[in-house]
Amino acid sequence: MSQVFEKLSSKDGKGRLLEEVVEALFSDLNFSNIRRQKSGSQYGFDVVGYKNNQCWKAECKNLKKEASLNDIAPKLIWHIEGENIDRFLIVSVNGISNDLIYLLEQKVFSFPIEIWSGEYLNELIHESPSALKLLQI
Repeated sequence: MSQVFEKLSSKDGKGRLLEEVVEALFSDLNFSNIRRQKSGSQYGFDVVGYKNNQCWKAECKNLKKEASLNDIAPKLIWHIEGENIDRFLIVSVNGISNDLIYLLEQKVFSFPIEIWSGEYLNELIHESPSALKLLQI
């Protein structure tokens, strides 16, 4: 397990920590108007940011298992009309399940959906000074 994932999985409030890391990533990737949702009703996302006049919304899952259809589908339902969103990110420390992959392959949504997990997420974090500072790496 990488040092990044060890840090993400060992902290109390690890869901919030992943959201803060995504905020840091957005900042270092030159997103603007970045905002992390407060607890409570989040309307299908944890972090929002804008880049190149596009609205990116991220759902963060720092689970001990892969993010599944049951974890993500209720979030995607909020965006079924495709209004106020140009790209949806699923950020998962432990990847995504086969049932979720199957749903995403059906291209039901009018916007692209990206997966940030595994080695790709690890690389993004290692290229982000703000995220590394947050994780104390």
